[in-house]
Amino acid sequence: MEQLTREAVASALSSFQNLSRANMVGLDLSQIDFGRANLFKADLAGADLSEAKLTRTELPEANMTGAKLLRAEMGEAYLYRAELRDACLTEANLSGADLSGANLERANLERANLSGTDLVRGNLSGALLQGANLSQANLNQACAEGAQFNGAHLGEAKLVKTILRDADLRGANLHGADLSGADLTGSNLEGADLRDAKLDGVNLMGTRLANTKIDEKWRIVWEVVNDGAAGRDLRVADLKAANLATADLASANLESADLSGADLSGANLVAANLDKADLSNARLSRGNLQGASLHGAKLHGCKLRETSLVGADLTEVDLTDADLSWADLNGAKLRGAKFYRVVLSPNLMYANLGLSQQQEAILGGAILDSADLEGAKVTDEQLAQAGSLSSAIIPNGSKNE
Repeated sequence: MEQLTREAVASALSSFQNLSRANMVGLDLSQIDFGRANLFKADLAGADLSEAKLTRTELPEANMTGAKLLRAEMGEAYLYRAELRDACLTEANLSGADLSGANLERANLERANLSGTDLVRGNLSGALLQGANLSQANLNQACAEGAQFNGAHLGEAKLVKTILRDADLRGANLHGADLSGADLTGSNLEGADLRDAKLDGVNLMGTRLANTKIDEKWRIVWEVVNDGAAGRDLRVADLKAANLATADLASANLESADLSGADLSGANLVAANLDKADLSNARLSRGNLQGASLHGAKLHGCKLRETSLVGADLTEVDLTDADLSWADLNGAKLRGAKFYRVVLSPNLMYANLGLSQQQEAILGGAILDSADLEGAKVTDEQLAQAGSLSSAIIPNGSKNE
């Protein structure tokens, strides 16, 4: 399409003409009032839109690569999937704008007003946001790897599952922000305010917390993830919904701790004391719980796929709806354990499922397909409770067809 001039753009705007797909590459369009013009897929690469008025302007999928938008008024503008890579938006007003899916890679947004802005699934990798106002902005599932947020205001912002790896958040205000499931690996949070922030499932590996204001629960989680907690006394600790994947908790005392909904995938819990701990809906797949004591623990809905429970004490444990696919329960104590609706295809060789009628494990509806029960102490009555025993090796060593 033929490139327009500044005068042609002004004329089109005055007569309410559609500027969608218009070629305005490199034009000086500073201080022009675009009103609610339609600039769908318009090409504004390298254009100067400094102090332009783009309030509620339609700019979906517009190309604004390297554009200059210094102090531009863009409140409530529609910029869905717009291309703003390397653009300069210093001190621009984007309050309430829709930037969902937009590419702002390496964009300069220093001191910009992004309060209430929709940045869902946007790309802010390497962007400069020092001193920017992002209060109540929605950055859910956005990628802001390596972005500079130092001194930014992110109070009550939504950052659910946001990628913030290696981001600079020094001195940032994240008070009351929702960072559930966010990846903060290697980020700098020195001097940041994270009080009352929701950090369920957040990855804090390698983060820096010097002089950081953070609730005590999450400071403990940070210590466990980064320094390990082998042998540490964590009795009655509140670790609910914490991301503790691959953490070293060998021989730790977690008696009566709340680990419900926590991610302990691949964690080392060898010989740990988890008596009466709440592990409901926790993820322990590929974890190591050899010799761990879980007497009376709650594992309702727990994910224990490929987990080693060799020699573990699971006496009176509630495993209702748990997934123990390919878990190793060799020699585990399962007396009085509840296996209602459990997915169970593990190695149960020589496992002790109870000797007396009063103490025996309950296998109501358990799926024991391909399970190895050779030598396990389990009664015919218990086996009759199982939902399925397809191809399982039963205690006498024969294969159930």
